[in-house]
Amino acid sequence: MRRALPHTSAFDSTVGAGTVLMPFGGRRQMTPSQVMAALIPLERGGTGTCSVMSYGFEPYRSEADPYRGAYCSVAESLAKLVAWARLNRIAV
Repeated sequence: MRRALPHTSAFDSTVGAGTVLMPFGGRRQMTPSQVMAALIPLERGGTGTCSVMSYGFEPYRSEADPYRGAYCSVAESLAKLVAWARLNRIAV
């Protein structure tokens, strides 16, 4: 069975050499990443520090109560970051 390439395959995520995670993971490199991590750019030398980002959104909860939905979205994105860090054995 042939599969179409994901739309992100048109872009080279390694151009800036600051990418820590590739956009797709898993055995067949087809699972989209839930977390973004990139090295902090410096004018000179290298760095071991990176910035991380995730997302979270619950549309049904946000529809019922926007403030509670926003609160839960932040909690969900933080939970993804903690899960990723623990999976990769990174201190949080």
